[in-house]
Amino acid sequence: MNKKIRKYVDIVMYFLMVIMMGYHLTGNKVHEMLGISIFSLFIIHTVLNYKWYKAILKGKYNIKRIIILVINLGLIISFIGIAISVIIVSRNLFYNLNIVRLSNARVIHLVLTSWSYIFMSLHLGLHLQNLLMKINYKYMTIVKGIIILTGLYSFIDTAYFHIFLSNFLC
Repeated sequence: MNKKIRKYVDIVMYFLMVIMMGYHLTGNKVHEMLGISIFSLFIIHTVLNYKWYKAILKGKYNIKRIIILVINLGLIISFIGIAISVIIVSRNLFYNLNIVRLSNARVIHLVLTSWSYIFMSLHLGLHLQNLLMKINYKYMTIVKGIIILTGLYSFIDTAYFHIFLSNFLC
């Protein structure tokens, strides 16, 4: 049952992330509501994968395990940072909270979002293989291609690429 729930949580979270990249299509209020939904699913995903956290300090670390740890910690840190920055930059759902509005909070939010997409892509790349192995090889190539092209298009179309480059090169 736990695996089935995890699968559905992961699928919904992925598609909500793709929809969130269309901020210019959904508008701010929907974007904020989707963000809260994704963060809630992130918490559920984290709870459902509690065994990974229990195993962090156990066993030996080879290069693959170190890479997985770095990717997962990067994803966790970026998601928590996004959640904090969302509260600060919110114009709808959290606007009435008496929070100091930082002028660069939006830039921080965009940078963290860019990094979260990078970490999420790597995380998916490491774990998606198990799911795709159940699909016919011909269709696996098509599914991977669609995922890569969708992510690449959205990354460039929503200006994350330019924000990423400007922050990475500075």
